[in-house]
Amino acid sequence: MKTATTPRPVLRDDQLYLGDNGRITCGAHAGMSARFTGRALDGMPVVEITGATLDAMLADLGPSMAHLLRCEVPSCACTPKRVIVPMGGGR
Repeated sequence: MKTATTPRPVLRDDQLYLGDNGRITCGAHAGMSARFTGRALDGMPVVEITGATLDAMLADLGPSMAHLLRCEVPSCACTPKRVIVPMGGGR
C-alpha cells in the first residue's frame, strides 16, 4: 500500500530568489512549481539571491536602486539579507 507524503518546499520562505524573467520573489510567494522544484514553469532554475548576487545587481543598478531588491508582492516585507553600499554612495 502506498502512502502519501507531504512534499516539502525547496525554497526558503525568508530568502529572495531571482526568476529567469527577472522577477524577484521570496520563497513564500514563489509559484508552486518553483517553490517545490526550484525551477520555474519553463524549466529554468530560480537563483537564490546571495551576497555576491546582490553586489553584482547593485553594481549594475547603482546603490540608489537598492529599494527595488525586495519581494515583488507588495504586502511582503522580505528584503535581501545583506546589501553592501559602497563608500561615498556609489557611482
